Amino acid sequence: MFNRLKIETSPQKAPPPRAPGPMRDFIDMVKTVFYALIIVFFVRGFGFEAFNIPSGSMIPSLLIGDFLFVSKYSYGYSRYSVPMLNLILPHEGRQATGNEIAANDPAAAAAAKNGDGRWLSALPARGDIIVFKWPGDNDTDYIKRVIALPGDKIEVRDGSVWLNGKALPRQPVPGLDGRLIDPTSGRFAERFIETLPSGRQFVIQKFGGNQANDNFPEQCPDQAQHCPVTVPPHHLFVMGDNRDNSADSRVPAALGGAGFVPVENIVGKAQILFFSLDEKSSWWEIWKWPFAVRWSRLMNWIR
Repeated sequence: MFNRLKIETSPQKAPPPRAPGPMRDFIDMVKTVFYALIIVFFVRGFGFEAFNIPSGSMIPSLLIGDFLFVSKYSYGYSRYSVPMLNLILPHEGRQATGNEIAANDPAAAAAAKNGDGRWLSALPARGDIIVFKWPGDNDTDYIKRVIALPGDKIEVRDGSVWLNGKALPRQPVPGLDGRLIDPTSGRFAERFIETLPSGRQFVIQKFGGNQANDNFPEQCPDQAQHCPVTVPPHHLFVMGDNRDNSADSRVPAALGGAGFVPVENIVGKAQILFFSLDEKSSWWEIWKWPFAVRWSRLMNWIR
């Protein structure tokens, strides 16, 4: 009923000679390592990079011993987020320092950059937590919250932040009875919910009484009650959530603070808290993990 088809097959060629076993295995291992390094390079350079928190300047949002992923792509790329771009992107200029701006020095305008030194650039939103290279050496990683953007008018009076002529509302965190012990200093502290004009909220911590950085600029000329400072082009004003234990934009970079942070210095946006360990333990002390890991903080989005 059915005709049987005869299928002709061409004679198979002998496979090319293989290198001796141990040498072939070594070549395969080198290839695997090379491909893995390429993947890690692109993921770390253009996707995500892991950081850990060594200080308490972002308490209570971030604690000492937190490990987090920072997205590189959120605001575009610069020489500081992807070092290889140093060969492509020209250096745009120097930082407009906090001293110049606070003093309303005309040189501040000249110090502002003509460009932000980024590729596929996008500005952070107010309230974003960012990692950036400290303007003091363009090498040390800092993490702070963005409070004001280029062109915003910013000042701090008696610990209250004023943005574009209005004080940011803040209310005590319910259930804390107003006061608690700060884990890094042992001092009494208060926590408040601070609200940005967009409605975005986050929790800050403050010690009682007058503190060193409660006023920015430190003094207003002619005994004026308010003297806001305009954030220069391509710069950001950042603050730590632990307001009285943070070297941020209220302190010039020359004095150890962040000063006004050039947009170019942004490394990325803090996105996911993937691991958290009590500050008295090290990550390699695995036998301590059952009691040292802060399990409730694992795999949380950072706000």
